[in-house]
Amino acid sequence: MNLAILSLAAILITISLSAILSRTQKPAKASMPPKLTAAGKVIQVQVVNRSGVPGAAMQVTEYLRIQGYDVVEIATGRGQPLVRSYVADRCGDSVRAAQLVKVLSLDSGHVRLERPSNAYVDFTVFVGRDLAKSVPAN
Repeated sequence: MNLAILSLAAILITISLSAILSRTQKPAKASMPPKLTAAGKVIQVQVVNRSGVPGAAMQVTEYLRIQGYDVVEIATGRGQPLVRSYVADRCGDSVRAAQLVKVLSLDSGHVRLERPSNAYVDFTVFVGRDLAKSVPAN
């Protein structure tokens, strides 16, 4: 008899917890379709935190992934923190660089053409203090 009551209590607790958890979990955020280059390749982005604000690169990464960008690397940069964020165009695609800057709510003056011979990403976002304080809402 006691075993039956304990088993029933365990089942009720499990069902109650499942109901509570299902109400408190955030729904998955919808992502945009992948952003593509002119050649039809998924745009790959590196995000480098140069803001001095811990976690800023991760916030920007999450936002960019929701927007359809393939963030392949997150890093913390060296040196003095940047006041102004910028996008380094590694592939010479000014149209898509302008789109990326717009997605980040930065103005067009935040793009620099930097094409190293060993670039493996299309763009690098250098997160400065301005963007760290105002990452667009997910």
